[in-house]
Amino acid sequence: MTKLITIRWLLLLSAIVWCSQAVLNQPNEMKLQNNGYTDVLIAINNVIPEDGNIIHRLKEVFTEASEELYSATKNRAFFKEIKILIPKTWSKKEEYLLAGTETFERANISCATNLVFRVDLSNPRVRPDTPYVSTKDGCGYPGDFMHLTPDYLVKMHHAVLNWGPYSKTILHEWGHLRWGVFDEYSSPGYPRFYMASTGGIKPTQCSAKIPGNPRKIVNGLPWTCRMNHSSGIYEETCHFNVYHFINEATGSYMCYQYLAEVTDFCHSDPDGDPLSYHNREAPNVHNAMCQHQSTWDVMNKHRDFASGANPPRAVDSTQPSFIMLQESEPRRVLVLDMSATMEALEAVGHPQGGRILLVTAGQEDGDPRIRDVMPDLRRKKVIVDTIAYGRDADPLLQSLAQETGGDSFFSGIHDSAALDSAFTATFGAMLEGRPTPFPVTNVLLSEDKTVSGKQTYTTRVYVDSSVGENTFFFVSWLNGRRPMVTLETPLGRMITEDDPMYDVTSESITIEIQGTATPGKWSFSVTNSDSDDQDITIIVTSNGKEPIQVTAQISDELLNYSSSQPSALRIFATIEKGFSPIIGAVVKVNIEKPPHGEVEEVTLMDNGAGADFLKNDGTYSRYFFNVTADGRYGVSVRVDNSQGDAKYVIMSIARDNNTEYADESNVQRREQLEQLEQFQRITTGGVFEVQGVPSGGVPSQDILPPSRVRDLKVVEVSYAKATVTLRWTAPGDDFDHGGPAQYVDIRYSRHFDELADDFQGSASVNSSQVLLGSLTSKPEFGSMQTVVILVPDRGPNVTFVFTVRMCDEVDNCGDPSNIVAANLEYIPADPTNEFPWHIVLPVLITIGVFGAIFVISCIVGKCKNRTKSTQPSADNNVV
Repeated sequence: MTKLITIRWLLLLSAIVWCSQAVLNQPNEMKLQNNGYTDVLIAINNVIPEDGNIIHRLKEVFTEASEELYSATKNRAFFKEIKILIPKTWSKKEEYLLAGTETFERANISCATNLVFRVDLSNPRVRPDTPYVSTKDGCGYPGDFMHLTPDYLVKMHHAVLNWGPYSKTILHEWGHLRWGVFDEYSSPGYPRFYMASTGGIKPTQCSAKIPGNPRKIVNGLPWTCRMNHSSGIYEETCHFNVYHFINEATGSYMCYQYLAEVTDFCHSDPDGDPLSYHNREAPNVHNAMCQHQSTWDVMNKHRDFASGANPPRAVDSTQPSFIMLQESEPRRVLVLDMSATMEALEAVGHPQGGRILLVTAGQEDGDPRIRDVMPDLRRKKVIVDTIAYGRDADPLLQSLAQETGGDSFFSGIHDSAALDSAFTATFGAMLEGRPTPFPVTNVLLSEDKTVSGKQTYTTRVYVDSSVGENTFFFVSWLNGRRPMVTLETPLGRMITEDDPMYDVTSESITIEIQGTATPGKWSFSVTNSDSDDQDITIIVTSNGKEPIQVTAQISDELLNYSSSQPSALRIFATIEKGFSPIIGAVVKVNIEKPPHGEVEEVTLMDNGAGADFLKNDGTYSRYFFNVTADGRYGVSVRVDNSQGDAKYVIMSIARDNNTEYADESNVQRREQLEQLEQFQRITTGGVFEVQGVPSGGVPSQDILPPSRVRDLKVVEVSYAKATVTLRWTAPGDDFDHGGPAQYVDIRYSRHFDELADDFQGSASVNSSQVLLGSLTSKPEFGSMQTVVILVPDRGPNVTFVFTVRMCDEVDNCGDPSNIVAANLEYIPADPTNEFPWHIVLPVLITIGVFGAIFVISCIVGKCKNRTKSTQPSADNNVV
């Protein structure tokens, strides 16, 4: 490809996606230094109506939260500096400074060191106004962003009544956002109660000292819970009723944060406060994800506090300083020469808040150098996104993007298809926030093909009803005569070069669909008119106000290879329509690898196993570790629903990492799924660098174990058969890749601590105990594995705890799973003809109360009459 053609094609792409939505991977960086968090960013969505009370309340809430944070961390952290980003649609004020690299959209996807808060519309997937943290990663990895609504901030009585004091609620969410800890109460998929190994049914909570009683609600009245003979614990409709007014427990912020006495995170120090001691038996999300560590244990491994960082320190005040920033109109500049970067941006106004896309295919060959302009770019708060076009592009491009908060992209010299994703991600309309009243451009199809002489290449693309506005079909070719392009609509109409929608320019053909494109399958044919092979690129884009959107992210931008401790990249792709996640789609990632541009395809999964944090949350994930050589690796993501299997969640009163309600017993947890039409999307996942690969290539020996199982569950217990049924999601042979794991190692004990602290020393389940399933079966990755185990004992106070680990054919074994308990006492089956006391008894009580009132009234009335007849009259007084 000649340089002239490359420049022409880049300019064409920039025109195509000029009005597209930005998808950014480098959020605002926050720091903790000398016990104070700085550069904390709170961004308000531009669709929120102007209301000065929101800003006032944000200052009040985070001032209170700073004091709570300082106390909860034992004087080790507080909010020192907070930036509040005001929408450009709000009135301008003197105290509002011009925003630089701070944008709302940078809150949508963030890496491990960068966090922000978002003030946005209410999410229909959760109870209205519920604060929550969006997360897609495991224990110790921070979340993406915290979501707060205007009504939560402004309607104080409503917020405190439902979620408790603001300071405690913000701190609960901060635990998710910053330190990667999880809820310690029951949440969907985890039981509300468990059988403790020391005996007795206990509520899922931390600490175990929180008082209360089990109850269920029948016809609006509390009722006694019954034992379920198949689960060994209380029935699923049973909740734990916390005694708010007699509680003395001080932990935990990650459990019932609304309790007045809660002032600590749970800890594992045996000499510490027993009222906040960690309950590692509780079957909650935190214990499952964090291998039964306490929240303090996880927090102390975070760089905020690891190795004694930020030790306790007395401060004069925990009052944060607030910096008010306001967005300006977006300014975007395409630069093909490093020397023209600042000049080009200053030509369209003040550089602060501007965005530069730098495209280069070679090494630096003149002044100024990247290192020379970096200080000026940082000082003027300019974001620089970079595209390394070809493998000879300068390696410092990634550093330039990282230093300025921009994104890095990579495109092989023969892969123009990756470029449109880069432009779409960078040259967005900068309509920060969602939903947006303006159209958002989506790339539906992007292909590079070589068409043989006199042959026709035919493809198809599905245009769904969430898009259809400003729909363009583009074809570009690099050699030979103009090809013949034919487009067939879902209604059977043929669009050819004689059609007014058909436009031909130098080496490109554009078909612009008038009005709204008909949803359905569009067939596209390109015929090579020459005898020689012809290289073509096909791109299809379309707009929509609330389209199905895909955002992608990689966990690291630099991997250092080690033969003894191999590094694994995690790749994520989130598919949403508005706030609703889309499940059941086919998501594939193409990874272009050095040294020769080999492309590896990886299918991402949303099954809650391996790299995937949570099943069916709309985030598809997978590990990648098959590196070939040092150098750049480019990532692109393709989503396909041509089979029509995808669905989206349109209602759900439950999600992980949301704040516990002050009274959770009446909350209904339910979901509604709606089938989606056929659709396609393409986006970029960015670029990462690999260093340290041996010159002879990666050794071939198997050193990777299967992933840790995180969702082990007791499905059923049987006293009569003395059996326990276990189920879990099967990992792969190598993390979540390769063939199925070779065998499962199941251990059990009568004592939780014994199993948790000494896996190898605990009893092992042998094949003679397995009545259904197999220890050596090889289920495919992501499938459910079930075994029925015969246990050696049953009866009163007989409880077994279990854990599993998966191993491969060379005995590489994953870490032990979460630990689950099974109660083997005798529990009668639920009566089938039980008298409906829950209906009759309230009636009898009501009749009894009214009867008692009537009898008492009669007695009182008779007594009054008798007393009145014996009272002396004034007429009887003696003179």
